[in-house]
Amino acid sequence: MLIPFLVAAMINPSNVPEAFYIGTYTRPGGSEGIYSSTLDPSTGRLSAPVLAAKTENPSYVAVHPNRKSLYAVLEFTGGDVVSYSLGSDGRLSLLNKQAWKGGGPCHVSLDSKGKWLLAAAYGGGSLACFPVEADGRLGAVSSVFQNQGSGPNKQRQDGPHMHSSYFYGSKIFACDLGTDQVFLFDFPRGTLTPAPTPFVRTECGGGPRHLAFHPNGKYVFANLEMGNSVCAYTWNGTALKLLQTLKTLPAGTDEKGKTTAAIVCHPNGKWLYVSNRGHDSIAVFSISSRGLLKLVCVAPAGVKEPRGMAIDPLGKWLVVGGQNSNDLVSLRIDRRSGKLSEPTSRVSVGTPVCVVFR
Repeated sequence: MLIPFLVAAMINPSNVPEAFYIGTYTRPGGSEGIYSSTLDPSTGRLSAPVLAAKTENPSYVAVHPNRKSLYAVLEFTGGDVVSYSLGSDGRLSLLNKQAWKGGGPCHVSLDSKGKWLLAAAYGGGSLACFPVEADGRLGAVSSVFQNQGSGPNKQRQDGPHMHSSYFYGSKIFACDLGTDQVFLFDFPRGTLTPAPTPFVRTECGGGPRHLAFHPNGKYVFANLEMGNSVCAYTWNGTALKLLQTLKTLPAGTDEKGKTTAAIVCHPNGKWLYVSNRGHDSIAVFSISSRGLLKLVCVAPAGVKEPRGMAIDPLGKWLVVGGQNSNDLVSLRIDRRSGKLSEPTSRVSVGTPVCVVFR
């Protein structure tokens, strides 16, 4: 089940620079849209980011499996989902936009064949699905799921806040920070249909934000934004079962003003990484053969407010975006322990939110 990792090594045996894209929050004098950059797998060197598409608040991006198109949510009050053709030089050309009454979309993902796109709306607490045409354009919304409810934290959980959604096999997963729920959907004929066991609840007030999937298909991990913790689940193709919940901060840390942001699983299935905002660190966990987590260390992120991050296809480097330091760094991943080095390379980019390798 580690085939994707091995294939990546075969595709790039000569350590050719790996291209990636950066979603940002735009502001006058700062970021102007979606940026592209490269990582040299041999040295960790990052190239200076180049503006690939000028647009407003493209906070989260996703690349089509055929690498010919890219998609982004434009995170503002109304909110759109936008498609671009992806040139050989990395530049993006607008294909089209689609909208739905989601309110503040913050996450976008594609199925493995690139035929469907999911968007999650934090502000409105909903999910929307769009068909992807053969030329990469987005069709009109085919299905919408509107969540209801709230959580115990009246400042952050006054209503539903869908934070992310993912295709995984024949199922769809989604996290709602506002209601402490991780949802599961079936997807017959492009329709979001709650599964027989439609959700599991996280700890009260935890606020699930993002998911990471183990490459063997047996385990799913969720970071709890407000709980400063991570949950490990078993997955049997039908239901999630909680294994454990662990803190992402060192014991005794004052958690006030600190929240988790991103979560990524290493392609070899041995390590899990969670970014800690406020603490400006990355929690490194080992993953046992039974899916159990063990905290290895909490390493300095090298940036302020570590938000989005991604592991390169060869599994050598973790690229981390600093939302409040307006930069990106590369951290070497130790191949034996999974621990992270100090920053090897640093480049400037305004308010990075998301990092996605092409």
